[in-house]
Amino acid sequence: MIGTAPLTSFGILLAPSGAGKSFHYGPLTAAITRWCSQRATQVPMDRHQQQAAHRVWKKRVRRIEDVIKECLVNGEETQAIEALLANELAQEPRPIVPQALLHDDVSVQALLRSLEQWPVSGWIVDEGAVALSMLRTKDFPTLANLSSGKVIQHGRVDEPRMEIRGFLTTLFMVQPSLFNTFCKKRGDELKASGLDARFLYHIVLDKWTGSEDPDDVKTGHAHEQYDEHVTAMLDELDACIRTGKKDPSSVALSRGAKAILRELQERCQAT
Repeated sequence: MIGTAPLTSFGILLAPSGAGKSFHYGPLTAAITRWCSQRATQVPMDRHQQQAAHRVWKKRVRRIEDVIKECLVNGEETQAIEALLANELAQEPRPIVPQALLHDDVSVQALLRSLEQWPVSGWIVDEGAVALSMLRTKDFPTLANLSSGKVIQHGRVDEPRMEIRGFLTTLFMVQPSLFNTFCKKRGDELKASGLDARFLYHIVLDKWTGSEDPDDVKTGHAHEQYDEHVTAMLDELDACIRTGKKDPSSVALSRGAKAILRELQERCQAT
């Protein structure tokens, strides 16, 4: 297939109580939470640096404006200097944007505000029934569009309309009985919006409940590699966003990886 597509995942994990949803939530998100905590300690220094750079920028702008005023007084052309001013205005140091990489108790409106500033985020909760109950009917198509990488036209009272293109990954961990109750009430709305077709459903069988003993869990080399890879990806993402590049780099699968993925797809379709 030619072209690119947003590498996002919208998932619902259906697992009964005691299946270990909260237990696995920790290791899954630990690397991201740790990275955010480390970045938070650097925010005060980053903010001071941005404030210093902004003061210098304002002085440069004021100096160009003074030249324009002098030209106007003398009746001279200002077109070239105006172009210089426009270029300088485009270089205004951006304010420090806090990383909102993981959301828990959040509304879709708050998600959009977050994605406007920090275009990559995850809504991963081990109490997914609460998250689903917070969704309004008009939130369903918004999330469906986000999953497809479409630009969201978002308007607020007394503010200009914003175009938001974010990369959101969701994972709602829900007990089957609670999800069935949700579907009875709002299942038709979910399907009509197209969001239902975008969810990947992961089912944990009842017989697996209690099969894992937390005391037997061992943290090995695979966990370390996972943490290292996640940290490296977040560092790269942070550097891109700070330079004003909001679209993550494109990643292509190797020929061998494509073959494995195709084989896995055929195997799943056959079962």
